[in-house]
Amino acid sequence: MMVFPSNRAAVVEITASSFGGAFLIVYALGLYAGESFLTPQSWKAFGVLTAAAAVAAIVTKADRRAVVLSLVMAAAAFSGSVTIRSHAFMPIAFMTAASVVFLGYLLWFYRESFGPVIGLSGAVAGAVLLWFLTAHFLRATNSFVLVGAGIAYIMGRRGIREGKDPVKSYRVLFLTTMFPCLTILAIGSLGHGKWLYPAAALFFVLGVGLSHVEAD
Repeated sequence: MMVFPSNRAAVVEITASSFGGAFLIVYALGLYAGESFLTPQSWKAFGVLTAAAAVAAIVTKADRRAVVLSLVMAAAAFSGSVTIRSHAFMPIAFMTAASVVFLGYLLWFYRESFGPVIGLSGAVAGAVLLWFLTAHFLRATNSFVLVGAGIAYIMGRRGIREGKDPVKSYRVLFLTTMFPCLTILAIGSLGHGKWLYPAAALFFVLGVGLSHVEAD
């Protein structure tokens, strides 16, 4: 059986890892499109987000690896915003390496709750992507949450069959699967509801946190 940290520390660690995943996706999409999405504004945004994640990791007493990797990404992001007009190989190299290691950490230490982890990581990464990219990639980012939500729902239903309290289980499933999916459908129907995507990420965070509380 795995030993999980507190629900707050777990949410912080997973969320911080999601920013690393978002950087990898933004960088990869830029390579695919033949242009750089790593503008000075995006570098600064990554810096602020990862610095905030590092502070939250310290406050919630998360794993020291999460704190260190968040600080590495924050430093690389801020240096990238300064050197963006010259050769920015080192910031990109640091950000890429830290992001890959962070995602490895995420998948290894939370491998028994892959559904919520994948959904949360995709939700946060999708929200970050929408700050940097146009609606052209909206459908692709939606798929991250939908896949994660689907896996989370299957795992939740399996838990109910194995004897878990169905009321508590469905309460968690509503926040981690049903509500994010309904939010995505709302985004599609409105056409210009980008602000709803971070809302889906927020509710996924709350759902994952609630699942840890219920587990305790």
